[in-house]
Amino acid sequence: MLAARLRGSLALMEQAPWAEEAALEVVDKAWLVSETVAPSAGEETVAPPASGTTRVIASWLRLLGAPLSRMQLRRLVEAGELAVSVQPDGSHHIALDDALSLARKVRDQPSFNPTHPMI
Repeated sequence: MLAARLRGSLALMEQAPWAEEAALEVVDKAWLVSETVAPSAGEETVAPPASGTTRVIASWLRLLGAPLSRMQLRRLVEAGELAVSVQPDGSHHIALDDALSLARKVRDQPSFNPTHPMI
């Protein structure tokens, strides 16, 4: 039912400035679900990629138990804490190993959590 409603709105959504990014996110999630639920023939599990876009890396970080959001990854790239490589197709990739080590470092840092409200 939801798919039918979305299909009816497809022409309108295609014109939105965020349409391409949303479509790529749907494709990434669909691939991740299909490879996790029904892996390709001969493979028992899906091996994480060595690098990927912030969307792909954020998904893998969540699966690996060290979640960082896409925005957190982008901020780390902008701060120069995470290296980025530009692919031939123009996409920006970050290394999963680098992101995973930073995610674990961020997770292990104590956060400010007051026990009573500040006035």
